[in-house]
Amino acid sequence: MQYDIHLATRSPDLAALRTALGQADPAAMTDFDAGTGLLRVSANLSAFELGELLANTDPKLVPAQIMALPSTCCGGCGG
Repeated sequence: MQYDIHLATRSPDLAALRTALGQADPAAMTDFDAGTGLLRVSANLSAFELGELLANTDPKLVPAQIMALPSTCCGGCGG
């Protein structure tokens, strides 16, 4: 699943976030755009699971900030 998380202007602790995501999903990827305050996450986690992980990593992040993006999977790889 892909998610956009709007953080306004505050930069998250990306190292802690990537460590926690990597433990939950070793293939997870993150990207943070400091100019827009947008954290992008791609992980095999539900929005609820991601919300719990983020709350444990950074208590200032709240589930309302998480926006699940529509799937871009074409099914071509069979995954």
